[in-house]
Amino acid sequence: MLCLVATQPTLSKARGAPYLTGDADSGLPRVFEETATGALFLFSGSALSTFLSAICGIVVANLLGPELYGIYSLAFVIPGFLIVFTGLGVNAALTRYIAYYKSRGEDGRVALLIKRGLLFTTAESVLVFVVAYFLLGELTALLTNRPWLVELVRVILVLVVLQTAFNVASSILLGFGDAKGCSLVNITLQLFRAILAPLFVILGFNVPGALAGNAIAYVIGVVIGFFSISKHYKELNLNAGFNAYSLREDLVLMLGYGMPLYFASVLGSLNDTFRNTILAHSTPSDFVIGNFNLALRFTAMVTLLVTPVSSILFPAFSKLSGNSEDLKRMFTYSVKYSSLLVVPVSVFVILSSRELIIAVIRTTEYTLAPWYLSLLTLNYLYVGLGSAVLGSFFSGLGDPGVYLKSMLVYTGVFVPLSTALTFLLGVEGLIASIVMATGVSTLYGLGVAVRKYRVKLDYVGVSRIYLAALVSALPLLPLTVILQGPPIVKLAVNAVIYMLAYLTFAPMVKAVNGSDVEFMAGVFAKIKPLKPLVKVIADLENMLLELFG
Repeated sequence: MLCLVATQPTLSKARGAPYLTGDADSGLPRVFEETATGALFLFSGSALSTFLSAICGIVVANLLGPELYGIYSLAFVIPGFLIVFTGLGVNAALTRYIAYYKSRGEDGRVALLIKRGLLFTTAESVLVFVVAYFLLGELTALLTNRPWLVELVRVILVLVVLQTAFNVASSILLGFGDAKGCSLVNITLQLFRAILAPLFVILGFNVPGALAGNAIAYVIGVVIGFFSISKHYKELNLNAGFNAYSLREDLVLMLGYGMPLYFASVLGSLNDTFRNTILAHSTPSDFVIGNFNLALRFTAMVTLLVTPVSSILFPAFSKLSGNSEDLKRMFTYSVKYSSLLVVPVSVFVILSSRELIIAVIRTTEYTLAPWYLSLLTLNYLYVGLGSAVLGSFFSGLGDPGVYLKSMLVYTGVFVPLSTALTFLLGVEGLIASIVMATGVSTLYGLGVAVRKYRVKLDYVGVSRIYLAALVSALPLLPLTVILQGPPIVKLAVNAVIYMLAYLTFAPMVKAVNGSDVEFMAGVFAKIKPLKPLVKVIADLENMLLELFG
């Protein structure tokens, strides 16, 4: 078996690898290995960052108490609202064009775009900050209905500039393909939040101290982010590919690319607001709404898998945008490997939602949340149709308008459908609207990708992944009734049994082949603590592949 490395770009079809083939000049194996490794680092970083953020929230909540914690939370409403008006898609443009021009050796162009992108985003965020500062009293009264919060909001308002700078730094690092650096910067930010915010409360500064701790953590995160960027910047050959584009031309380039993505993001936020509004008007029970929102938060566990894949594929597709054959193979493999991870996790969450929620929140009061979580997780099963890949695919190719149109399709289905179904069926109707709108939007994007770029899905291979995930769930069905004990124990037992079943059935139904095993083992083994476990699993998979022929 051959690994997917730059020195060995062709995989033998005899070992079951029908897609990743090419001549010695093809850059696909190298790009794909970098992408998979980057996604793993982003996932690890996202998981640890989410954990640290949760620790920060829990500790601060315990130290402040319910009333002061409510005030603390409300103070973030204004900067959160204002950040929507920053960036204007330039972040995404920087990721795309840094990866694009860097892959073509045009380092001088990369350097110029970084400078001008930073200049624009900094100036624009400072302008938003200044305008907001002078209108802060009115904004606070309008958005929180608590005008007396204005002095606390002043403490945290600087996040408008700091978070914009942090987001730009992360986008630039992704453009350079530095997923590890991007993860470390995010982990550092959340670590200092988890230390400083509680520390200042303990020192007696209460809510202002907790807010200041957050602001200082962002300062540290921004400094480290730009330090990481400077290391990449110093390695650029500033004379290579340099063209004297004017500031206006570069801003038109970046805004022309980024604005469709920006409007899609704004539209997504408006859809979320509409969802909350329609739920509030159609459901008089706060208990039901609370259960739905808790379930929505728990879907973040699946999102932790999807987001790193989407993020790292964005610059990867930018690098391959000039090679149509490599691009097609990259798309096919991206869908397959994202499905191999996301489909089984989604099926497990659907089946073990009750144990999962009770184990984490340690109460059985949220009786409806497990049912809602199971329904919401159906949304992630579209991954086999490319739902985790399509956005990055179009953005990486410099075709962000398709992503905006996909969001418009989603909105066009979701708004009328949710209005009708939520009033008729309650939360179940709302979730059905979300799932159906996502399906229609995904099919639209896939249709454009197939027609315009001639990409293909491995329908047989992906179908086998779904089959393996579903068959692996069969042993869990009796366990939910038979197995007794604490929810955390039941959850752990279910997870081990499901993982072993999936690792057995995947090679049995030929959802994976020898090349898949070697490639994924090579990627996961890059995280040293996992290396022994990865070797055991890889040996098991290879043994089963030999056994089942």
